[in-house]
Amino acid sequence: MRCIIFQQLGSGKNKNFYRFRCPGVSLSCLVMVVSLLMVIGEYFVKIGYANDEFSEKYHTYKDFVQSGSASLQKKDYASAIINYSKAIEMSPFEINNYYNRGIAFFKSRKEKEADEDFDEVIVMDPRMSSAYVYRGLCRERLGKHKDALNDYTKALELNPNDAAIHNNIAYLYVSANHENFRDKAKALEHSKKAAELSKEKNAEILDTLARAYFINGQVKEAIDTENKALKLEPYNDEFKAKLKEYEKEVANEAVKNY
Repeated sequence: MRCIIFQQLGSGKNKNFYRFRCPGVSLSCLVMVVSLLMVIGEYFVKIGYANDEFSEKYHTYKDFVQSGSASLQKKDYASAIINYSKAIEMSPFEINNYYNRGIAFFKSRKEKEADEDFDEVIVMDPRMSSAYVYRGLCRERLGKHKDALNDYTKALELNPNDAAIHNNIAYLYVSANHENFRDKAKALEHSKKAAELSKEKNAEILDTLARAYFINGQVKEAIDTENKALKLEPYNDEFKAKLKEYEKEVANEAVKNY
């Protein structure tokens, strides 16, 4: 290893003037070394800047995600959509952002936009049953009953003991606008299964079952089941109106048979 020697030159006022000698090393070589050190220094400075920039972007991204989540919980769907959209713009392959924005769109009754978000979710995770359910709900609102049924059926394949999925299928068969699409038998089959899986503790499921009984001509069962739904949600005006409808049918039948 060569030794660099610092030699003091001059005297008096100039006695603090130094030069260095490196035996056997030319000046051009020393210039190259200094240049290399400068390049290395610049490289590490750039790395530092890059890390700072990455860190800033990451924290900005996390802020958008957290703000979106907070807004969704507060049912501030407009703000949730804005924040999740900004997060997606920064990181377009994060499945949860599309899923949550899709829910916000759905809750805002923007079914077309929600449908597109759940499309993306399903591309990224074809086995997420809840994404099929939400996309089915969007398509049901849009009047695409066949597509909705396909989504519910796929969700049921992935999660066969989900009471809500059975209920969605039953409700679709009960309430579809097109008469040819309705299926009384399948509506009753799926609504019974939903009630069984939920242990009759879900009012919406019991309401669907009551309707399925009614359209199948089992009016007494419809009344009994609607009363069970009302015990769970005693202030639900929609349930009360249906109960009156069913009781009126019984009264009409009694008059006919009198």
